[in-house]
Order: sequence, then structure tokens, then C-alpha cells
Amino acid sequence: MRSPFLTFLAATILMSAMSSEAIAKQRQSRRRQLVASYNPQDLKQYPRTVSKSVAVFDAATGQLLWQMNGNKRCYPASTTKILTGLLFAEATPAEEIVRCTNKQIASVGESSLSIKFNESFVAEDLLRGFLLKSANDAGVVIAEHVDGSTAKFATRMNDRAAKAGATQSHFVNPHGLHHP
Repeated sequence: MRSPFLTFLAATILMSAMSSEAIAKQRQSRRRQLVASYNPQDLKQYPRTVSKSVAVFDAATGQLLWQMNGNKRCYPASTTKILTGLLFAEATPAEEIVRCTNKQIASVGESSLSIKFNESFVAEDLLRGFLLKSANDAGVVIAEHVDGSTAKFATRMNDRAAKAGATQSHFVNPHGLHHP
């Protein structure tokens, strides 16, 4: 029996909807539209969504309950961070000290913790900052700590995603930014 967390993780990886940039641009107007489209009195009516693809799973059984464009390829964006966080938590004791060894860390871009070269963190604090701030620089520090490089860590991510059943996923970095 599949664990509910792995089912959720696989669904999240496969069904990532929109880039964080697109979400930010449409957030306010779409919230109103989504709230207006939900009708708990008519559960037979399919929900309206702004997402390009969606999957709804039963957390207890892993059964797919509903999907829209389930096989559509989408950029995983920040949902990549869920898998990065999981792998980091599995590989690193919470109290371990993690040091940034990347001299180009400031060039990672977009959302960050403004990590500096040689800066050290307690693993649990780094993980919290990574997930709560969606900090791309922290993702690089995590990947390099766990596997020595983002490329090796991406291999670990792809292996783990495949084990979780997300066989159509492909990761190239720990943070989900578009890869040139």
C-alpha cells in the first residue's frame, strides 16, 4: 500500500500547475473566481480551475478520484522544493551544521535567503527557510550538501520520483527555476 505522503508527492510533482510568476500575476482575481466556483451542494459538478492540469487523490488509498490533463507536461516550479526538502530531511540530521560552499550562490536568483559563501546553518533552520521562503539559494546549498553538486542531487530527485510512481517527471535542479 502506498503511503499517503508519497501519493501526494507524486501527484504534486506530476500535476504542477502554473509557474510562480504566473500565479503571482493572477492571484487576486483568480482567488475570487475559484471561491465562486466551489459549490459544496453540487459535488457532481466538476470544479473550475485556473490550473493547466489537476489531479485529486484519495489520501487513504492512493486512488485517483479526478483528473484534468493528467498527462500534460508542466514545469514543476516550486513544487520541486517539496521533493528537495524530503530528500534533505532523509539524508541530514536536523541538528547537523550545513555550510554554503558555492562561491556563486548570490547568482541563483529570484526568491532567496541571501545566503553568503561560507555561511553556516543548522539543517532544520535551513530546511524551514528553504520551504517557507521558497528560497532558491537554499536549494543549491541543500543539493551540494547532500550530493556534492546540483547535478548529482537532480539524479537523486529523479530516482526518488520514479520510486514514488512519478515516472514522467524530470528534475534538473533542486529549486524548480527554468533550466537554460
